[in-house]
Amino acid sequence: MKCSNCNFENELGATVCASCGANLNIVSQTANEITEKPKKGNNLVKIIPIIIVLILLAGGLGFYLLSSNPLNVYKASVKKLGNQIIEKSEDKKSYYKVDLKPEITSSGEKDLEKLVNKVSVSVSGNVNQDAKKMVLGVSTKYDNKDLLSADIQYQDSSAYLFLNNILNKPIKVDAEEIDSDKMNKKTTEILVNSSVNAINKSLKKTYFTKDKETVSVSGKEVKVNAYKLKLNNKNYREINESISKTLLEDREFVTALAKLTDSKEKEVKESIKESFKSDVFYDKTTFIIYTSGLFNKYVGFKVDADDTGVSVIKNSDGNYTITTQVSKLTVKVDVNVEVSNNNDKLKDVKDAINAEELSNSDLTSALDNVKKLDGYSSLKEDVKNVYDVNLDDLIDYLKMMMSYSNGLDL
Repeated sequence: MKCSNCNFENELGATVCASCGANLNIVSQTANEITEKPKKGNNLVKIIPIIIVLILLAGGLGFYLLSSNPLNVYKASVKKLGNQIIEKSEDKKSYYKVDLKPEITSSGEKDLEKLVNKVSVSVSGNVNQDAKKMVLGVSTKYDNKDLLSADIQYQDSSAYLFLNNILNKPIKVDAEEIDSDKMNKKTTEILVNSSVNAINKSLKKTYFTKDKETVSVSGKEVKVNAYKLKLNNKNYREINESISKTLLEDREFVTALAKLTDSKEKEVKESIKESFKSDVFYDKTTFIIYTSGLFNKYVGFKVDADDTGVSVIKNSDGNYTITTQVSKLTVKVDVNVEVSNNNDKLKDVKDAINAEELSNSDLTSALDNVKKLDGYSSLKEDVKNVYDVNLDDLIDYLKMMMSYSNGLDL
């Protein structure tokens, strides 16, 4: 037996070390105790991570319970929207494009549905607040072929209308000057933050309920959380009165709005009171916010009123589906949104004419050019097949009516 005190190798069964005289039983017991102590420490090291995980789970559960409260979801949504408005207001120069593709179903008019479902619309815009210039464009297609297209261009306190492909000169209309200096960042922050505060302050937990529903996202059925704000005559009046009271007591909001609108503060207060009079009965209106997952990822929203409903579902960044239901009629519009810092190209306006200077010849020429559009030819053919109506005859009738109204003979 080896002595733990001096490492001398003793005979088996010895109780006392032959070299140093130490009691071998006591030394052995002490050595065992020393070697066992670290094991307790190892167990503690293993327990600590478990405790940390449990704390994190408890915190996560607490966050989930807080974030899944319908009132908190609505307040967070209002706050997020306000922050986005403030953020976008700082973009003095921006470009956007919105593509819309409508689809009508269950109207009871299958032929009409076929016509409308072949139409697509694209809206684009260029805004330069510093240079006080703006360009808005709208183009339509029928069966993927060009139909009507128009641009509105604002510059030098005038607006110019371009009827692309049907009129060879822009139409000038006098317009008020854009005063971008009034709506600066500070003013925007005051108006938006005050409005967000007033709305969130007016909401009560008793106004809300939470359900589970299924919605279509990118063509797939997805189970979502449905946080509902159900309006009735009582809570609608309470919300209006609360918002009005909060804004009227917000001196900074009243002052900023008065400066923006060139009004007196007394006039602004009267306007606020008038805006939030709750004379309308909203007993069957429900606002719904859809979210998914443990941490309430935004999916979309819906407004239901009697037999009418409008929903906006986010399929992906920049892609949405807007669905409107009126009784049995359903109108669905796929929307693609593109936002960037594109340059603001302006068209030449040196040949522009005032709206009142448009001649009968200009208008009849524009109508004749409509007939030359690729999309018009397809539309004319479909209308003829479905309704037995010739669109050329309708255009000729318009030309004749313009001739009579101007006392001219074509």
